Amino acid sequence: MSDNETFFNQLEVAIIQRKELAERTTIAKLKELLSIFQTYFQNLYNILMRKALIQQDPYKDDDKITTIKIPSSDPIIESGFQEDMSHRISNFHTQIEFLNTYFQLSLDTLSIKDLKKIIGLMKYINWLNISPSSTNPPTRFIGEALQKIKLGSDKVSTQIIVDSCGQIEKNVRQIYALLEDLIIIVREIYKYEVRKFVLPNIEKDLEVLAGNPDGAIKAIKSIFPKFISNKSFYPDLIKEILEEDYSDKKDALHKAILARLKVKEKKPQIEKKIKDFKPILLQGLRLVASSGFHIKDTIVKLTENHSAYESRKKNIIAKIVKWFRKLFKGKEPSLVYDIEYFDVNTSSTRTERINFTEFIDDLNKKVRFYSAIMNRASSTYSKLESATEEKLYEYLNRNLATLHIMHRQLMGFNDFFKTEIPKERRYKVRTINLELNAIKNSTVKANKKKHEYVSAKEEIEQLKRLGIKFEGAQ
Repeated sequence: MSDNETFFNQLEVAIIQRKELAERTTIAKLKELLSIFQTYFQNLYNILMRKALIQQDPYKDDDKITTIKIPSSDPIIESGFQEDMSHRISNFHTQIEFLNTYFQLSLDTLSIKDLKKIIGLMKYINWLNISPSSTNPPTRFIGEALQKIKLGSDKVSTQIIVDSCGQIEKNVRQIYALLEDLIIIVREIYKYEVRKFVLPNIEKDLEVLAGNPDGAIKAIKSIFPKFISNKSFYPDLIKEILEEDYSDKKDALHKAILARLKVKEKKPQIEKKIKDFKPILLQGLRLVASSGFHIKDTIVKLTENHSAYESRKKNIIAKIVKWFRKLFKGKEPSLVYDIEYFDVNTSSTRTERINFTEFIDDLNKKVRFYSAIMNRASSTYSKLESATEEKLYEYLNRNLATLHIMHRQLMGFNDFFKTEIPKERRYKVRTINLELNAIKNSTVKANKKKHEYVSAKEEIEQLKRLGIKFEGAQ
């Protein structure tokens, strides 16, 4: 057996072991960090949308995304800077959603090109140095927008911005390191596949060809698509293979490759430490709380719709009755609406009577409460951090149920005002479709965190049943 054959066999074993380890550790950690990044970026995006510093791209839902595409960072003329950058940031937001929701992060499918795109997407905005004076247009745009809010009087939004930017900076540093590690692994997998599938089919003597690298690369390129059709051809990596396998330095290079891929053996632990799952639940609660921005906007719109509905033409007797009620009771009676909604459990339409004034009061209380959760410096958030996992899980469940009911009721009011306000006044109706979608997205993401927590706890219980002991377990 030749030296190269011996090395190839060792390489094959090393690749299999390193892939298996990377899937369990590097890939799993990357998925977790990308999800956290999306959560904190969503906080910033929500604030910028609410402050009208960016507008959602009206064609956002028309584009069907099938692969990662980095938005343009080309310079923009000042007259169109705000509008164009607004669309680009909206596009970036969509790409991050696609990466976390649909893109398959696995070493079986990840290519060098894919990883370079992910790195490019994560560096599209320079999160390590957000500044309004940045020469990078996206970074400058975000820096200017965030600075405007910080200089304003909205202290809650400012605190969320400071907190989210700090978490994102810490988060992306880890993401960059993991992606660079994956690049190394994927490059070695690529070279391994070339050695396995392509090189054995070269008709000429490779050792002779290696003496003329350009000629060897040309020969390999001519048959490459026949044996590896789903990957791009990288001449620089082919050149590396020729040097590693046919140069005078091949023994040292082979040792370096195997050392780079080597999986360090860990001594089996008799006891494992139980992971703290509270951060997952806290993320879930913050996702629920992120809907507070949108609920605040619905309050404004529904109140205006309520006024438009109340000011519809009434006969003189109704006006006199209303005047006497106000005179003797000191205030106008609260208006009760009959709101319809579709009950998925019974597949039928149901009606719910809701006191509008009390409903708006409840919404305002929720907005204040959610703002406190979003503020890490608040006493409310401190209490949540010190709560037990069981209490946090119960709290997340309760808030998800409340948000679901609230969303249903808001939908009912949205439909009511659109249909019940007379046609001649319907132009005054302000719909809350965008806010409803945003609240629904917050609910979906928070539910994912809840299920992530449940799955993790179930895994711990299964390991306990298998006899694995955990430090601190009862």
